[in-house]
Formats: sequence, C-alpha cells, structure tokens
Amino acid sequence: MSKKTYCFASLIFVYSTALGGVQPTAEQRQKAASVTANNLLTTQFAADPSNAEVVDAVRAAAEKGDSAARIALLKIGDSHTTKICFDELRIRDISNWMPASEAIKRSGNPRLILPLIEILNTEESTESERTYSGDEVSRIPPVSIRAAWAIRILIINSGVFTSEVSDWAEHLDIFSITKRSKMRDEMRLWCVQNKPSLEAQHYTDIKPPTQNRSR
Repeated sequence: MSKKTYCFASLIFVYSTALGGVQPTAEQRQKAASVTANNLLTTQFAADPSNAEVVDAVRAAAEKGDSAARIALLKIGDSHTTKICFDELRIRDISNWMPASEAIKRSGNPRLILPLIEILNTEESTESERTYSGDEVSRIPPVSIRAAWAIRILIINSGVFTSEVSDWAEHLDIFSITKRSKMRDEMRLWCVQNKPSLEAQHYTDIKPPTQNRSR
C-alpha cells in the first residue's frame, strides 16, 4: 500500500461516522453482502473513493446487527463500528455485550487490543453479578473480565504473535471463577510490559509476561 493510500485509509478509520439517515439501495446492499461474504473489505478497498457507497452499505448492515458486516469492519479498524462494539461490551445486558464480544474476538484484529486495555484496567471485583428473573439466575461477568477474554482470543486468532505468546494465552485459566483475579492480573501485566510493542505493531517482539521484567 502506498503512503498516500495508507493515509487515506487511516482517515477513514478516524473519521468514519454513522450514516446520516440515507439508506443504501438494494443494489448497494447486494454488493455489500458480496464484499463481506468474500472477504473483500480491506483497507485498500475502503480507501478507494469509488467504493464509498458500498462501504457505507456494509456499515448500515452492521448497525442493523449483521454480525458478518461488523466483523469485516472491525478487521479493518473502522472507528465507528469499533466504538459501537466497545460501548456494547460495557453494557450489563448479555444481549448487548455477548454479540459485541464475539465480533471483537472473531475479527482477529490485534490493533483492538490497545483500546481494550482501558476496559481491562477497570477497577472492580472479579465476581460475577447475579441477576434474577423469576426463578432464573444469571451471572454477569465484570467488564474487565470480558475484556481479558477478548484480548486472549485476539492473541490466539490474530496470527501475528509468536507461538510462545499464543501458547501462553491458550493456557490461561479462564474458566475457574476462583482464579479470575490471577488471570486478570497476568493479562494486565502482559499489557503493561508489551504496550510499546503493541503501539508500534511490532508483534513478534512481544513476550509472555514475567514478574522479573521491568515495567
């Protein structure tokens, strides 16, 4: 990608906004569905002005709950879609945070790890909140734990980290409620120790966390 194309694509990520009430045509919706289904939505595709209407149609589909469209947009770092998913990840209702979490994880985009760190660092208990609906009891995991789960899967699915880091993430104990605090602390330590490399996108320089490494 040329420097000019890269800068244009970056502007799309930073300044993309919600559609202003203009609904895509049937043809645009069809093209958007085809682009999504065939994994054609790349940074270069989005940077091409001739594709603007199709990209907007993909965003419209994402806003209506199309998970494939959401994932495709998260893969290229669309800022509007990213904000929506991160806002929903913070919501207590499972019908909001669970689809958002799944879309983030399935995107495999390692650039989403950095904004997830803010959520990971939320100061809160690791205990799930119990909610009651009649005789049914639901347990809502804390938002920091949801962020830790998402970061773990992004590490595993992105394909940009070394096998050493992927193996570390794979073996984190995410199922034991009693070990949640340890898992979250370990993930926070990993983020602190590797933040410069995450910011520089030098993913192969990233290492598993160690207590002896300088922060």
